[in-house]
Amino acid sequence: MKTSKGEVVDIQGEIILNDIGEIDYEQAVALAQSITIGEEGQHLSENVFTHDTTLQVFIGDLNARKLWRLSVLLYAMVAKYPVVKIEPSLIDEYLKLYRLFALT
Repeated sequence: MKTSKGEVVDIQGEIILNDIGEIDYEQAVALAQSITIGEEGQHLSENVFTHDTTLQVFIGDLNARKLWRLSVLLYAMVAKYPVVKIEPSLIDEYLKLYRLFALT
């Protein structure tokens, strides 16, 4: 893997790109609220989203608040908020233990 400075770094373990479960919801909401909509330049918010009459025609009986939450997380995941979760593998843990015993 290359860093932003062009250095090559060897990363061991599982790498999960854009893990929606790792996105901080409050930060994702702040990101979504930076979006302006309409001619008035109104900022997107949960209240605006759930009370949009045009949207209600399309979603029907779906829960607008749950759709808002999902939309915010998906937007953050896909467009603006890449997340990498690195978890050491079992072999990494054995190597760490081996190095600990080898040094003592």
